[in-house]
Amino acid sequence: MACCTSTGGRIVSSSASVDAVHAELQQEEADRRTKTMLGSPEKPSKGHVQHNPSTLKALRRKLAMMKPRAFPRAYVRSSSSRQNHGLDTYEEFVALVFPQGLEAACAAQYYAKMSSRHVHENYGCVMEKDHIKFALGGVVSIAGTKVHVKWDRAVDYCDGSFGSPGTWKVVETPADGVLDTTTFRADCGYTIEAPESAWALLRQEQP
Repeated sequence: MACCTSTGGRIVSSSASVDAVHAELQQEEADRRTKTMLGSPEKPSKGHVQHNPSTLKALRRKLAMMKPRAFPRAYVRSSSSRQNHGLDTYEEFVALVFPQGLEAACAAQYYAKMSSRHVHENYGCVMEKDHIKFALGGVVSIAGTKVHVKWDRAVDYCDGSFGSPGTWKVVETPADGVLDTTTFRADCGYTIEAPESAWALLRQEQP
């Protein structure tokens, strides 16, 4: 039986367990393609247990939190700008992480952090604010450098007023779509660092 523990808010599982969930998702996708081609009611293949959409989302979230079974892939990009004669600074960091490697039906993680810094021209006081969005989903298909991703669940964090700490909350997921990895920089050593409170919200079942 696979052994599971909790490390840094993420579920750690044996590679055999990861393979089992990954194979299940691939089989479900194959069943769906067969249904589309034949135009017949969706029927699970022999020996395969059919899952409803909410269960599939739960499986993808579980897979996203498991220990990698292969070399993970990560892509990052960052940008910054200055406005108001350099008094306002804006920085953005975005990361796409594929914990089990970049393959169809594998898990995907999205992390975006927007930081702003404003210096009051007359008083010299500094106002800083962070806004973070973190989502889990799965890879639908891959075509060259184009990766079609579907997001299942997302959480959001924003600093409070006047520098007070904010809280994580469940929000709408990013729009599903095709991402071009050429607009990112490969950084396979990168992993998302998020607090336990964020991972706990992502692990919750949909209402």
